[in-house]
Amino acid sequence: MKAILDKIGSNFFVAAFVPSLGFMLITGLLFGPSLPKSVAARLQNSLDPLDSGGLLLLILALILGFVLSSLSGFTQNFFQGEIFNCSFKINKHKKKAEEYCIKNDELKEELDEIKHQIDSIGIKCDKLTGKDEENDIAELCKKRDEIENKIYANSVLHQRYYPPSDLIKSTKYGNITVATDYYIAVTYGIDNSLFWHQLISVIPEGYKNEIDQSRNSLLFVLNSALLSLVFSGIGFLAVIYEFICLWAVRQGRNKLLYFILLSLNEDVHKQRAEIYILFVALGVLVFFLLHFIANKVVLEYSTFIRDAYALFRLELLEKFRLELPENSADEFYEWKNLGELIALGAHSLDFEWLEYHHPDSKNDVH
Repeated sequence: MKAILDKIGSNFFVAAFVPSLGFMLITGLLFGPSLPKSVAARLQNSLDPLDSGGLLLLILALILGFVLSSLSGFTQNFFQGEIFNCSFKINKHKKKAEEYCIKNDELKEELDEIKHQIDSIGIKCDKLTGKDEENDIAELCKKRDEIENKIYANSVLHQRYYPPSDLIKSTKYGNITVATDYYIAVTYGIDNSLFWHQLISVIPEGYKNEIDQSRNSLLFVLNSALLSLVFSGIGFLAVIYEFICLWAVRQGRNKLLYFILLSLNEDVHKQRAEIYILFVALGVLVFFLLHFIANKVVLEYSTFIRDAYALFRLELLEKFRLELPENSADEFYEWKNLGELIALGAHSLDFEWLEYHHPDSKNDVH
């Protein structure tokens, strides 16, 4: 088993193959009865040389797994709200983001009022004189600290869940991912889409494994959610097929097409259609449940990404042979300048020459 995982990759196995195998098993078991008997018999005859249908199942699961891996970008865009952009949902999320801003403004006004009260007493918190004044100041300082903690907590939630209003997406998942990219850009001057793959090269193996596990969990949930939606689509088609068969039986036909023989019992097709309607509803329910779980998992994954930049971005600068900046302002400019070089090259209007640092040489190359 270890040799197989080394060949196809444990990331593929967890994130794509397992959901695909589960999808093929469940779909075959639940919708197999609707397969025309002549088609089922022909498939069985084709599988006789293999002596097992399990091999076909594994092959189909592998193919579907590789398709999911190839379409991982599409899957991400789908859950970010890039494929179906709903203005109603965008406005809804904008209102939620605005609530954080309004709450922060209210807390800041309350904080300013308390600071004004402290100043009006005429003494500082660290220089207390008089018992009554000491009690008043202690109470006000306690309230001040509580409000500052609330402002901090509210601001953290705001920047974790929402980017600026002009970047807000139609899904919570999309807003979390965009908020992460925006945080990295405004904090360090780093474009995550440009530098993430380079940053991976300097992350220690242990921490990189934790990031991979988090990403695998995220992709597993996303692929499972997408397949549950596909399952509902197949169920919907099966419902239509059974109703067509029901109509044909009531017309006295014994064939729908030359290779599709019909049951003479109306109840068979009617009951199948009713059962498949339940399957469609169940698939949609599972999709929304997994979508909700994905919002939780992507928050954990985005935290890993933020922490990775906080811990290892300077090692990446060293790998680029750039001298470490003296302060955070210089660092911000250096990342912006390097990003201009990588993204635009000679087409950049703001790029300035980089100075490469050679630790083994006293002379720097310009």
